[in-house]
Amino acid sequence: MKIGTCLLAAGLVLTALCAWGQTPPSPGAILEQQREQRRLLREQLDPDARQSLPARSVEEASPPAADAAPPASGASFLLQRVVLNPSAVFSEEELRAIAGRYTGHRVTIADLFALVADFNRAYQARQVVGAKAVLPPQKITQGTVSIRLIEGRVGKVQVTELRDTLPEYVSERLTLEPGELVYMDDLESQLFHFNTLNDIRIRAVLKPGERFGTTDYEIRAEEPQRHNYNLFADNGGTRDVGEYRIGFNYSDRSLSGRRDLLSLGAHMGEGSRGLYISYNFPLGVKGTRLGFSADYSQIEIIDGALAPLDVTGSSWNLGAFVTHPLHVGRDYLMNGFIGINAKSSSTEFDGVELFDSDVRTLSLGVDASAYRAGSSWYTRHYLTYGPNGLDNDVNFVKYNGEGSWMRVLDNRWVLTLRGKLQLADRQLLPSSEQFQIGGMATVRGYPEGLLIGDKGYMISTELSIPWPGDPKSANPLESRARALLFLDHGAAFPFKGNNEGKHRDDYLTSAGVGVQFNLGPKLRGRLLFSQPLFTREDNEDDLRVHFYLESTPI
Repeated sequence: MKIGTCLLAAGLVLTALCAWGQTPPSPGAILEQQREQRRLLREQLDPDARQSLPARSVEEASPPAADAAPPASGASFLLQRVVLNPSAVFSEEELRAIAGRYTGHRVTIADLFALVADFNRAYQARQVVGAKAVLPPQKITQGTVSIRLIEGRVGKVQVTELRDTLPEYVSERLTLEPGELVYMDDLESQLFHFNTLNDIRIRAVLKPGERFGTTDYEIRAEEPQRHNYNLFADNGGTRDVGEYRIGFNYSDRSLSGRRDLLSLGAHMGEGSRGLYISYNFPLGVKGTRLGFSADYSQIEIIDGALAPLDVTGSSWNLGAFVTHPLHVGRDYLMNGFIGINAKSSSTEFDGVELFDSDVRTLSLGVDASAYRAGSSWYTRHYLTYGPNGLDNDVNFVKYNGEGSWMRVLDNRWVLTLRGKLQLADRQLLPSSEQFQIGGMATVRGYPEGLLIGDKGYMISTELSIPWPGDPKSANPLESRARALLFLDHGAAFPFKGNNEGKHRDDYLTSAGVGVQFNLGPKLRGRLLFSQPLFTREDNEDDLRVHFYLESTPI
């Protein structure tokens, strides 16, 4: 009986597919589309905080007292010997070389102060924090002068102004050990490294230590808001399962006080509902992070030729990943990452499963970014391997690359370029691994995920212009409203059989205008009007409106 029901269901659906030329949407493909939408919207509405590192990472609580002015030249004497205490910064030969410029010569008190200044210039060249030479009060006999070398050691280290982060999370990532010497370039490098890899900003304030010859370090922190949540509404769904959606997103930036990030959210539409959760946390103190994610989605076809056939589907995706910084510099940041994913999707007719797909993949890649005054860029490249040994239906390797470049022009205009590319070693990839274009996150002006294929690409140019009368901000990316002009183009190349080649309908091109607005936490979002530039055989070439609204009501 069950076999007969399955055969009947399959026959009815296949008859519908042949009659109307339509295939049921893949739940796995829809899930991947939703993940990409979330990522792009965060990039557009939340510019990366690393664009605003502290102007100064090291400062002194109070300016050091100016050295006393050397007395006017008086009586001279023959300097025969300079007595110095041991130094951890200079070798005996280096000290003798500096003092030797004066020994064996007749000098005045002014010359002795000049000698002290020479030692201090040498300390400055070595960038030793809190180090200086002084000429103590003394009686000069037999041409012997004592100069005291004070090489400031680390006294107390205190982390302050933290609300949501454990102090040891900061202190264990800095090598400030009591009693040790600190070099300014090394200290600034540590602070820069920390600020680049974390979402909190720290700076060091130097204070005279309680003990002579020590410097206390107060590490002052600036944390972003810990809890973030929003309610949203958009038309980013597909026509088959309902374009209009509502949902929420929530994140906790420091769940346990160690900058471990928890993100979760949900959405629902007339024929779709989905949940996601992700969590990542630091491993060690070198910037390595381990993360886990889970997504789940259910769909029901409510429009189109298959709507009367009670076609439903579900999909889930479980993932784990590790990231590690490969290069942390003022020129750019590069991370390496490796991940594993398990994906499953199924499509049912009247409760009977007709199609199912299970995919297990391994990913390996790098991403890099740079943030400079007035510009930034980001790129990511990775390989995904789906071996037969992990119970995949097919064995495949694919490459994905993407990049974006942003430049602030005159009058606070902002130009943004984006691009994506997918290549694969075979045809007929699982639907969750195929390349999709069309919709708010790729080529605007078309339905979400209109084209899907084993290979594809997408490029986009967008110019944003401050709205007339918009108040100026120190950050040119912060505006209450910006007008948008954009041009999108892309293609997806599916397997067609019969040696059929590329067709004009494998390509999408559109242009449009819109507005991005930020009226504070109560309301922000995007409203876009996009027009396809070429006619299509499927008639998907009319003006289309995309919108995304987000609010934090409390």
